[in-house]
Amino acid sequence: MSLPEDMVGTDGLTEADKDSKLSPGENLYEMLQTVAETINSTPSLREELKGTQGWINAVIGIRTDDNRMQQGVIIKDGKITVIKDKLPEDAGATLVFATEQDLIDYQTATADDICRMILASRVRVEGNQALYGYFNYLGTLLSARDDIDTSQAQAEEHHKENLRLAEKAGKPDRRIRTERIAGRLKAENVDPGVNWLDDPYLAGYSLDDFPRLKQFKDDHLNTLPEVSAEQGKLLTDYFIEHGYETKKDGTPWDPNLRSAEGFHYLMTNKKPVIRPNGLLAGTFTPNPICGSVTQPYTIGWSIWGELRTIHGRELDPYDISSETIETLHKHVFPFWMHRNLHQRWIEDINYPLPARIADRLFCLNLWSLVSLHPGSPGFEKVVKMGLKGIREEIDRELKSDPGADREKKNTLKAMKISLDAVSAYTRNLAQQVGREVEMETDPRRKRELERIEWTLLHVPDNPARTLEEAVQSIWIMFIGIGLDNMDDDVALGRLDQILQPYFEADIKKKSSKQEREDYIKHTLEVVGCLFMRITSHRIGAPTIASWQNSGAPPTSSTVVGGVKPDGTDGVNDMTYIVLKVAEMLCLNDPDMDARYMPGVNSRTYLKRVCEVNYITCGTPAIHNDEAVIKAWSQYDGWAIEDIRDWVPCGCVEPVLSGKHLACTGDVDSNLMAPFAMALNNGYHPVAMWHLGPKTGQVEDFKTFEEFYSAFQKQFEFIYEQALIGSRQLLKVHQQLMPSPLYSTIMEGCVRKGRGITRGGAKYNSSGASLIALSDVIDSLMVIKKLVFEEKKFTFRKLKEAIDNNFEGYSKIHALVTTAVPKFGSGDQEAVDMANRVIGMVADYLHKQDNGRGGHYSTGYRTNNNHTVYGRVSGASPSGRLAGKPFTSGLTPSPLASKNILDNLIDVAKLDPLNCDNSYTLNVRLAFPKTRTHEQNVDQATDYTKTYFERGGMQLQFNMVDADTLKDAMAHPDYYPDLICRVSGYTGYYVQMQRDLQLEIIGRTEFEI
Repeated sequence: MSLPEDMVGTDGLTEADKDSKLSPGENLYEMLQTVAETINSTPSLREELKGTQGWINAVIGIRTDDNRMQQGVIIKDGKITVIKDKLPEDAGATLVFATEQDLIDYQTATADDICRMILASRVRVEGNQALYGYFNYLGTLLSARDDIDTSQAQAEEHHKENLRLAEKAGKPDRRIRTERIAGRLKAENVDPGVNWLDDPYLAGYSLDDFPRLKQFKDDHLNTLPEVSAEQGKLLTDYFIEHGYETKKDGTPWDPNLRSAEGFHYLMTNKKPVIRPNGLLAGTFTPNPICGSVTQPYTIGWSIWGELRTIHGRELDPYDISSETIETLHKHVFPFWMHRNLHQRWIEDINYPLPARIADRLFCLNLWSLVSLHPGSPGFEKVVKMGLKGIREEIDRELKSDPGADREKKNTLKAMKISLDAVSAYTRNLAQQVGREVEMETDPRRKRELERIEWTLLHVPDNPARTLEEAVQSIWIMFIGIGLDNMDDDVALGRLDQILQPYFEADIKKKSSKQEREDYIKHTLEVVGCLFMRITSHRIGAPTIASWQNSGAPPTSSTVVGGVKPDGTDGVNDMTYIVLKVAEMLCLNDPDMDARYMPGVNSRTYLKRVCEVNYITCGTPAIHNDEAVIKAWSQYDGWAIEDIRDWVPCGCVEPVLSGKHLACTGDVDSNLMAPFAMALNNGYHPVAMWHLGPKTGQVEDFKTFEEFYSAFQKQFEFIYEQALIGSRQLLKVHQQLMPSPLYSTIMEGCVRKGRGITRGGAKYNSSGASLIALSDVIDSLMVIKKLVFEEKKFTFRKLKEAIDNNFEGYSKIHALVTTAVPKFGSGDQEAVDMANRVIGMVADYLHKQDNGRGGHYSTGYRTNNNHTVYGRVSGASPSGRLAGKPFTSGLTPSPLASKNILDNLIDVAKLDPLNCDNSYTLNVRLAFPKTRTHEQNVDQATDYTKTYFERGGMQLQFNMVDADTLKDAMAHPDYYPDLICRVSGYTGYYVQMQRDLQLEIIGRTEFEI
């Protein structure tokens, strides 16, 4: 909460404060008093303290870590009262500053500054985060305009810095995509599963051939997402009427039935929308182009404090109407501020240590606070069986088990209610399309609408008969899953495998070559419409989340290629059609992936995958079937046919679609955190917290093995807390988000009568992904070689150097950066160290139970956290300076080698059994101007093929040079759809947070 700019000076003090020489705490008290008096005495502002269910009450504490400064704000029954020099005993949320200076800095900080302060533990919120969002919202009643001005000034300053950066760069390639599109290759068909495409690369088509899709993409790039209150309002309305903790008659709710009944009310009453000129009916929100759902039971409440400023922030701005602001502020968020995942976790378990660690953000990111995704429900089941078929399956199960326990009966009943909800929504869509048919005057569009209406009258209730019906069925169920649960990281599955039978059945009915060509074009357009629908929703999140996941969409994903369950070649006609759509649209969502099996899939196919990457600059990511299948074959009871049917979800993580609740993002952690704690006897210098066990000061370690043992103990301590938190949150999910609809299409759930949160899926696991692996490896190598083996300096001297960011220690810095081989340099000892670290991680996590009868898998992808954590971390023994990003995924340091083969070969030597949650290897390529389009694609193909044949698991290219990236920062209008791989996910480069943009530029640029 802050005062308007004209009341506060640049140092955070009012003129009166300066004259009176007040302490920071006294200044804060005076400021809060001014805000309280202004709101209390202004009727229109005081009305903001009242919601649809009465006064919105909250008690907020404010203190410094040493408790020398303590304040309180009580918002009760329409009045704000400020307490001086003590904390309220019943504070629901407490804002904690590390020092009084941090309090001063916070009052005039920019959005960037505040994010850095939060991540550096200079400020944190303890307790109910939603209450603090409400507190911030009240502050914006007075300061919103100034906050937006500050954000715009920050953006302008960034733009000036970007212009200066670009001026120093070489010549950019502003026509990079246009020129590459013009050079499209053709190919002869060599794949046994491709039967209908004369040129599998479909080079004859471009986006210009699809005016509808081109318009949709233009709208997508030029329209801000709109925050919607529809889902939150409808659910709130239902539970106010029918009760939440208990029913209106006082009897307890079964969690599954409560969720299903609320979902049924939502889907029956949500507005049925078909995008104008679209081929698929249904939307997440009333906005037909792009909307944000803001689920209040998970993280929707987190934008409460930004409702009045979200349209003017620099990162991820959203449109929002005054009506939506009022609905969320007065109606939705007050109802859910004590009923969301985070609050139920900390309240039910008395703010456990895992929650306190996670809330500080320096170390752990528990995605269970958002959802149990990433994952891949069985959309193919809906396509093949229809909702009626699934209902019949449930009825058969109930009939075959007359002695079923109450949980099974209630779970299966909730599943049927959820299916009925989707059917009700589909009927509403069909009626709406019927009304549009009556009003439509254009004959062509009228015929399209009639076909859509007929489709909706058949699917998803019944099995699909045509490709168009299959796609519509997938899309409606996709909406349902996102609204029943959370619309993040839901993988479509193997779209080419799902749709190929329908493509073949349809095209066989075409009697002439022209009819078949027309049908292929129509199929491209239908799949293109699906892609445009997938990219039509966003997750409303606060600025700090935009930092951590900068440029990330909801990261829905699909994959093509690889092998079939029987091990034969899975590449087919739809493989190439989906790749063509990805090439033409060049979207950041859905996230496009391609599987490749060495020795089975053709080079022609792999070359096309690399060409699409070359044309789009950043997609698809490529995965090695052989390595992934090997990694998951280590587990007893996992059928090889199911493993071969795997899909990447989230960023890169493997999951067995429709059979496996993988929760692959369950725990993301900063591996440098336990490493720093090992250097500091359990103390974390960024968090300023003696958190871990005391494992010794650096001078106590007589051998490298003693230090490594300390590192391992700190790692196990952090992960012990992380997994305790993970299992605690699972129990919260079982109560708040049991996901009955998701469970209907997850194999095993109907038979067991248990939903996905209760271990109902055929296979269960959870995933961990670790950040800063390469930096930890390189740091361990420095300590091992220079401290203990070569004795170039003492451990204490090295620690002094890193504590001082190597200032005054230039000789040590030169040694650690040049005298020790790094991971990715081609040195076997560094590879051995890498395998030792990932083996330590896997040995610990693979043995842990996740609460659903499954294990934890391990991987190395980082979202944008490698940049975020790096910016607020001190220097590393590897020579990385304070504030510099870690490398993304497990990508080697830019200092490792200028030879791409060194990077690729070292990573390929990692044991895939220890990387079953996969990893991201980011490689940025630049190409000589003298080479042709095909030569460049051939080079990328050859490197990829060799890397996979040597055992590499995943590879993703950014095929754009640094000069062009710098120009894009300075002149974003030239590059609206320039996409780059971050660490698994794909984002529009010009929309990314500036630190991440610079990190991508700083990645090694390999010219091949």
